[in-house]
Amino acid sequence: PVFGRSVHGFDIRAKWFTAIYDEIRKQIPTELIRLFYVPAGPRMRWVYRAQMRFLERRGWVTHITTNMHSFLLRLRARCPTVITCYDVGLRWTTERLPLADRVLVSARQIKEELESLVRLPHEPEVVYLAVPPSYTTADLERKADQILFVGTEQARKNVDGLFRILATVAREVPVTLVKVGSPSPERSRLQALARDLGIQDRVQW
Repeated sequence: PVFGRSVHGFDIRAKWFTAIYDEIRKQIPTELIRLFYVPAGPRMRWVYRAQMRFLERRGWVTHITTNMHSFLLRLRARCPTVITCYDVGLRWTTERLPLADRVLVSARQIKEELESLVRLPHEPEVVYLAVPPSYTTADLERKADQILFVGTEQARKNVDGLFRILATVAREVPVTLVKVGSPSPERSRLQALARDLGIQDRVQW
């Protein structure tokens, strides 16, 4: 950092992108562009775009790894630019997406929502998230009569589909779904769906 502050040890790739990036760099020469840090408010975003223009090289393909950094997209880029879009809950992150040469999304629902919000020059491409090979299952006792779901209640997580599967399985096997996640505006609708499917007593919220 040059000004302001930065969080040490945090890499934006670590949350979603590391596994995909590791596969890409096995086949394509890659490097990270490290930008000088300044407070990233709306008034200072032009500073980051200027750095991108200075640091990029012709012949490269630049990949912006999250739409939270969509302010890096330039009107006149020096090389083709790809951006990955994980969530469009923050609408400002979609405003500059038409400036990208390609937009990748991590789920079909995000693609549909994005296309309803902004007109893009190319159809977004769905690339599902990868799991790093270093991840292993925990050495914990498993319960044959429990299904564990950890995640949000957003449409792209397809909790509806999980409930329908549970309803089918529960006809033959006494099984319980344990849901771990914060309540959302979708909670009442999901509870109603559980009642309609007859599994309200099989879901632990």
